[in-house]
Amino acid sequence: MVKVINFDIFWLTDSNKPEIYENITVGYVIARITVQNAPQKSELFVNGCDALCIKETDSLGIYLVLACGSFDREQKSQYNLFFTMKSHGKQLLNIPVFFEILDVNDNAPKFEKSLIHVIFNRSTTHYKLVRIHATDLDSGKNGRINYSLSGTDLFKIESDTGILSIHENFDCSLIREHRFRVCAKDFGTPSLSTTVDVIAEIIDSNGQPPLFTKPLYDLTIREDMEPGTCLLK
Repeated sequence: MVKVINFDIFWLTDSNKPEIYENITVGYVIARITVQNAPQKSELFVNGCDALCIKETDSLGIYLVLACGSFDREQKSQYNLFFTMKSHGKQLLNIPVFFEILDVNDNAPKFEKSLIHVIFNRSTTHYKLVRIHATDLDSGKNGRINYSLSGTDLFKIESDTGILSIHENFDCSLIREHRFRVCAKDFGTPSLSTTVDVIAEIIDSNGQPPLFTKPLYDLTIREDMEPGTCLLK
């Protein structure tokens, strides 16, 4: 009479499913396997992921699945595993399992450049709109980005899109170049952030020479005025 080999795997993960977070440590016990009715001197292997290994316990037919390497979801997020049992070179079992790596917030948002130079052209219809863009390799809320500004009151930025614009009441044409900072922050726990310096230049390329409204301007200024203060509108 041929005995049927029984294979049962119980996942010791948070969800009791074949999935783990990418930051688990080496030696972490991922699952417990019970094999019944297997011939003596049978061996159990796991194939499809070099970071997983099988450990036979002192109890007959009881095995542990361990993390014996590191994982990086951004490099590989899914594995097709095969639990194979052999005896004297003969394959007795070959159980397929879909194994997934879950994300942790281990990547901060990233800008392509350390300094961003943007130009607002007054001669175009949409001169007030420029997009600042950052990327995040993480998934879900860990990869979702919120944008904010610091160092300027003349510009504003949409928190979810990174679209940079000039405030409607800004009409000081004497200051062409403005420097400020944009922060990109993700929604992970804890959240990670990155900043970038921005130089915004306002130009007028409509081909028409600038015209003064008066032939002569008379100004009175205070000696304690801050640099960058608008003197004429």
